Amino acid sequence: MIATRRLAIPAMALTAIAVLSTTSGPTSDDSISDLGLYRDYAQLWQDGESPYDQLSLEYPPLALITFRLAALAGSSDHAYPITFGLLMLACLLGVMVVCSALAGERGLQAAWVVALSPLFCGVMLRTHFDLVPVVLAVGAVLALLRQRPMLGFALIAAGTMAKGFPIVLAPIAIAWLLGQGRTRDALRGAAVFAAVVAVVSLPFIGGGYLDAYRFHLQRPLQVESTPAVLVLALGAGEVTGAGTTITDRFRSNGIRLAGSQLLGALTLALFVLVIAAFAWLAGRDPTEASLLLGCAGAVLAFVALGKVLSPQFMIWLVPIVAVAWARGARWLAGLCAAAMVLTQFEFPSRYFDLVSRDPATVALVAVRNSLLLAALIVCLWLASGSPRWRRRAVVGTL
Repeated sequence: MIATRRLAIPAMALTAIAVLSTTSGPTSDDSISDLGLYRDYAQLWQDGESPYDQLSLEYPPLALITFRLAALAGSSDHAYPITFGLLMLACLLGVMVVCSALAGERGLQAAWVVALSPLFCGVMLRTHFDLVPVVLAVGAVLALLRQRPMLGFALIAAGTMAKGFPIVLAPIAIAWLLGQGRTRDALRGAAVFAAVVAVVSLPFIGGGYLDAYRFHLQRPLQVESTPAVLVLALGAGEVTGAGTTITDRFRSNGIRLAGSQLLGALTLALFVLVIAAFAWLAGRDPTEASLLLGCAGAVLAFVALGKVLSPQFMIWLVPIVAVAWARGARWLAGLCAAAMVLTQFEFPSRYFDLVSRDPATVALVAVRNSLLLAALIVCLWLASGSPRWRRRAVVGTL
């Protein structure tokens, strides 16, 4: 059991570590940042351009609201990064509180792991908005465990409408509820999810809004993804985008390869199978541990098996590392943390070395992706019935 007041010291430590590590030292390199893009979106919307019509977007609507909130104190080169950073710090503090609850009796351990997370993720925590869907996703898991499924599905939907990946939690949650014989809750939860998505989407419905989703469906293999790194290691394909002679309309670096669509389809099929496996395991033995592991595994599958693996995806692993470490799944936590740290060595300082196919950098990213795959395998093993994890499957109170 852990009281919120006991989080005061780790919260202060998190604030200090986040400010120092993202503004100075080796983890503060912001030479590649999305802040300028976010600020432009916010400014153009404020100037009257219609989202998804005049203003072309690649993000769901709640992302745009995040960008606009960060501009309330001004959108200058000085003001916007500060406000945005404070907003992300607030989200990270929220992640700390929820992770401490998910970790049960060892909630303080989880809180301290979150406090150290800026050292694993670096400046990406304040230059990307990924902490918004992350705090919504972990809040959804806690709501489900606290017997509030409608709130849980509403938060999953909100996270999806901020940055798509939380949608992978929905099949895990539905299977978990069905496994408990709570068919009505599962159906109501699915209805709540659909309703929230509809309410958020309706003001923007149109060809431009659908284009935002087509954008991601049509994207080629991104250069840091697991299948793309395999292609690079084999010396096949061509890299497109910035730093190359081949233009890329997706504003990223992709792989152009004759068989890239087939490779993408194969990894997608594997991803679906892994999600189905976690959903089946969550429904087979619907305990608190099976929900936590199913959700962690689904997120890991999205990261490790997707056709895009942007460096900021490592932020999604912060709750996995914190809760897994506190509950005794040290291999799972360690593999994820190692992948996060290795990403610091690649991005942003060596990113364009990867684009130019430097063998050492390709090997570095291949090792990082292998660690993610290993973490996914460990998560599957734990979900299949690890007694050590299950002995600690007690959810604490705030």
